[in-house]
Amino acid sequence: MQTEPRVPWDTEDVEHVPTRQRLLDRTIEVLDAEGVPGVKVHPIAAAAGVTVPSVYHFFGSKEGLIEAAQSERYSRVLLDSSRRFSLGVEDCADAAEFRDRCTNALLGFCDADGAERRLSRINALGSAYAHPGLLASINESQVVASSAFAEVIAKAQERGWIRPEVDPQVAAVWLMGSLLGRILIEMGPNPVDEGKWNQLFLDMAFMLLFGEAADRIA
Repeated sequence: MQTEPRVPWDTEDVEHVPTRQRLLDRTIEVLDAEGVPGVKVHPIAAAAGVTVPSVYHFFGSKEGLIEAAQSERYSRVLLDSSRRFSLGVEDCADAAEFRDRCTNALLGFCDADGAERRLSRINALGSAYAHPGLLASINESQVVASSAFAEVIAKAQERGWIRPEVDPQVAAVWLMGSLLGRILIEMGPNPVDEGKWNQLFLDMAFMLLFGEAADRIA
């Protein structure tokens, strides 16, 4: 039996969350649980504690609501991932510690939670097909997130911990794109050994950033 998606705000605090945000939060919950077919205006409005006309006031149509929610969904996943990486490698004392933390941070994206995040991004990208407005919004989120990622790389480069010839922006986009590609072995039964994929990804990332392969994963 399917459980009711979790509402990200307490019932008693509904009035303190802006109406537009409540509608987006609820729609994202439905998208995560049921996909686009599960998005229905009346139940979403009721769960958000607003009237149906509010949906059309803020988003113009059901399609507008879905587009805005998919954009917000994509943005949240990306920005959260960028923050996780930044927090994972900040305040390093030396190059060796930076490499160790890079290992932990990058491998951390390869777990089950990372797989869910990748699936969410792929779903949003699929919805952007033939929807140029959504595609443009997703692109903006991608640029912001990759720039934040690149900033971490640039700071390490300034300290001499990353090869000087590396372009931080290019490296950030390559790393994010490579991780997104891991979805190809996460969709179901697959002959690819996930541990070997992780090792190859880490080796390629280390070759890019440091000019040498990573240590073997235990």
